[in-house]
Amino acid sequence: MTWNPEKIKDLRLRMGFSSSQLAQKLNCDCTDIHNAEAGEHRFSAEQLSMLNLLFNQAEACSLEISEAPRAEQILEKNELMQIDLITVKKIFSENN
Repeated sequence: MTWNPEKIKDLRLRMGFSSSQLAQKLNCDCTDIHNAEAGEHRFSAEQLSMLNLLFNQAEACSLEISEAPRAEQILEKNELMQIDLITVKKIFSENN
């Protein structure tokens, strides 16, 4: 993924991180975060890799939250105790 100042700030806010919390995750200073969000700092390859990991975590959480109501319906309908997200997506795609 290509990271620009807006995407960095969007990810930080999406994760609910302060600048200092994101700096901790990226092993840098808080000023580096402010500068990156202003387009005045470039992260190392390792830091970019961590940004990608955080982005993937945010996506997975969003997907899980959005699919929760469907999962509940499938559990109820099939009288199951638990179901994995992949199965929910598969059943939903087969029905649409």
